[in-house]
Amino acid sequence: MAEVAQRLVFDSKDLPAGLDDAVRLDRWRNLFEGAVNPVDVDYLPDRPFRSRLELTLLCGMTLSRQSGTVHRFARTRRHIASSPDIGFHFGVVRRSAAISMEQSRRAAVYSSGQALLLNGCEPAFARTGGDLDFASVMLDRDTLLDLVPEAEDLVVNAFDANSPAVRLLAGYIDLISDQRVGADQAVDQHIATTVLDLVALAVGGQRDSTEIARVRGLRAARLAQIVAEIRKNFSRPEFSSQALAHRLGISARYLQDILFEGGSSFTERVLELRLQRARSMLASRSYNHVKVSEIALACGFNEVSYFNRCFRRRFGASPTQYRSGGPAQG
Repeated sequence: MAEVAQRLVFDSKDLPAGLDDAVRLDRWRNLFEGAVNPVDVDYLPDRPFRSRLELTLLCGMTLSRQSGTVHRFARTRRHIASSPDIGFHFGVVRRSAAISMEQSRRAAVYSSGQALLLNGCEPAFARTGGDLDFASVMLDRDTLLDLVPEAEDLVVNAFDANSPAVRLLAGYIDLISDQRVGADQAVDQHIATTVLDLVALAVGGQRDSTEIARVRGLRAARLAQIVAEIRKNFSRPEFSSQALAHRLGISARYLQDILFEGGSSFTERVLELRLQRARSMLASRSYNHVKVSEIALACGFNEVSYFNRCFRRRFGASPTQYRSGGPAQG
């Protein structure tokens, strides 16, 4: 089943009036670290702590809008070791003071309207000269590299504020943040795909929508390849998503993302194929002499009790009842 979209909001104005700034900042940090990543953070020293942070978790990506007096972020190797992040972060500086950023021995200063790309695998340091107003998208690494293979070389580059893709993306994040998510998985997936395409267009430079459509066709071909491999190997008890990803030369996370785009996970697909094979064998006179436990093993199940539970839940009868003509549903 695909991920359910969620929206999380932190607004310092909603906190009890008696809390001091250190406690308010700690509340902000707990939400940020729980939904995104651990970081070291400070607020402007000459102003009270004030922040509004909105996070939308949608189909494997995280969209955020944040504003206030938070002005220094540091994600160090210590943070990366305790909480690895292998994604990319694409950010847009909104009506904000200039932001300076350092990563991978590169540094740049970004003014209002400009955008940037960060690599989640590397330490990063950011600082603002005043109030922060920032929007960002956290993306799966392999998914972006599929569309923009040179993405790692574009880290810390300043992307044109006048780029239609950058302006559309900033507006799209606002639109999504102001709407209800999670009500319709098909709509959520369409939104996530549009965001991904806009990021790819913003950072890809020479890649236009035609090229992105071609790559998206490659993803469809990759899905067909993965599904074919699952159909070929599902009855092997040792078959796993990690083993299949290794065989195809892709990451397990990328494999799962491709399958989610197709409507269901690796585990769901394998289980359904195993159960359908078992039902077919139980219904066939050719297997009347074969024990239920042997059929379960032949279909890829290691435990008969687990097989029985799954079969009953799926078809409304135990394997033995089904074989004898008991109640069942397809």
